[in-house]
Amino acid sequence: MIDQWVDKIQTEISERYAQRPREELMGTVTEAFEGYLHVLVEGDFTRIDQFIDKITQMRLEAGFPLSDVQKAFELYGNTVISFLAKKSLMIGIDDCLDNVSRINYCVGHTIRRFSAHFQAMHEKKTRLSVLGEAMAHITHEIKNPLMVIGGFSNQILTALKGQDEKIVRKLQTIIQEVARLENFLKDIGRFAKDVPPDKREVDLNQMIEEVTGFFESEFGVQGIGVNLTLSPDCGNLVADPHQMEQLLLNLIKNATEAMPEGGTLSITSYLDNRRALVKVKDSGVGISKEYMEKLGTPFFTARKEGTGLGLSICHKIMNAHQGSLAIFSEGPGRGTEVTLQIPS
Repeated sequence: MIDQWVDKIQTEISERYAQRPREELMGTVTEAFEGYLHVLVEGDFTRIDQFIDKITQMRLEAGFPLSDVQKAFELYGNTVISFLAKKSLMIGIDDCLDNVSRINYCVGHTIRRFSAHFQAMHEKKTRLSVLGEAMAHITHEIKNPLMVIGGFSNQILTALKGQDEKIVRKLQTIIQEVARLENFLKDIGRFAKDVPPDKREVDLNQMIEEVTGFFESEFGVQGIGVNLTLSPDCGNLVADPHQMEQLLLNLIKNATEAMPEGGTLSITSYLDNRRALVKVKDSGVGISKEYMEKLGTPFFTARKEGTGLGLSICHKIMNAHQGSLAIFSEGPGRGTEVTLQIPS
């Protein structure tokens, strides 16, 4: 049935689905099929709902039309019902009709949930575009006065060295806070600007190793073990090295902050049908369902020192590279896994 479903998806929907590598599509379809099996056999919607949540973000970022994905789910119903029709004499007409009704309910549930998520994400994307324009204007207005405050404070601090310690400490606080605000404005600038990537050949594995090395001292202090499993097949790809470095820095920083008491950071890279996949997994605090729905919203953060822009910037970088970023966590205390898909 999975083979038949994949065949229908590749031949009956659109060119975009026809071009998807069969092996990749088989993996996605198998995951959905197993989710449906849990619904039909056990009445448990957990796995299919998790699949819908994950696939919605990936399909929206990859530019798939809503109607195409709806059709893919409908083809599941057609495939399974066709199979049942052939077995109706063996299982009985009444049981067959009951199963058909349950399958149709599953497909309807999937399409309704997917459509609602898809629309919400599309509206969020539109709001982010407007917010980005506003943030660019605000950043421009604040940046110059802030530089003046920081510059004058440094000059006064230099002139007062060795004098009143209380005034010196206050000036140092002013300078530290100005620096913090300047870093915040840099994040806003990265979020607000649609800077096209300056693509060139990049050694992805080397970049992962270098960026991971930046955190070596933090890993030692926090008791974090690092496992790198990097496939040589996906070493080289065409991307903006600065944007990719920023992306990896944000993700590893998030993973490190999620393990304040230590743990394990695992980073895996491999090539899957002309797309480089990178998985960044931590064994940290995990993410609740409530927080998961808000992830990527600008200025939303669960951390005291966070700006709430890191993941928004990561999503923008992946969109600019025609890639995707998906986040998964089984809940608080269960860790988090981020998966990047980057065209090679």
